[in-house]
Amino acid sequence: MKDLMPVETHLILNMQRGSFKDHLKRCRKTIMCSCSVSDIQYPWIGLKDQLSSHLNQCPYVQIRPILNQILEENHRLKQKLNTLKEK
Repeated sequence: MKDLMPVETHLILNMQRGSFKDHLKRCRKTIMCSCSVSDIQYPWIGLKDQLSSHLNQCPYVQIRPILNQILEENHRLKQKLNTLKEK
C-alpha cells in the first residue's frame, strides 16, 4: 500500500513511491557534476557516472597538492605585502 503512495520530484508528479528508488538510480547517472578541482577554474563538467574515471586521469587532480602549496604561499605573500603597504 505504501509503495502506491504518490511522490513528487522536480520534473515528475504522482510517481508511485515503489518506483522512486529505481527512478533515483537512473537519474543519478545523468546528473551533471564538476571536477573536484573546479574551485581553481578547471572547467570539466560531465555525467556523475563518468566522474571517477575522469578523476583517475585528470592532470589537475594529480598536481593539486603542489598547487595548494603555491596558492597558500601566494596568499601569505599577499598578506605580507599588504602589511608592508600599511606601514
